Amino acid sequence: MNPLKVARVARYDEVLKQWKSLHMMTEMASRKALGPGTFEGSGQDADWTAWEESINRELELWVDLKEAWQELNEENPTN
Repeated sequence: MNPLKVARVARYDEVLKQWKSLHMMTEMASRKALGPGTFEGSGQDADWTAWEESINRELELWVDLKEAWQELNEENPTN
């Protein structure tokens, strides 16, 4: 198998694993910020800030994941 293709698949797998982990952390941060779904039970300002930061990190990693996926689907499948 082509070493460049193997490297791209490995990069995609690694970024996907990182994104899944970060997505789980974002979900946990959202639950902490939202609480049981009532205003009185919602989290503190710090919880909302942590959720916002987690979303931003997840979106940045999503862009990396998209780029890795695009590399896998380039015109020349042998590279």
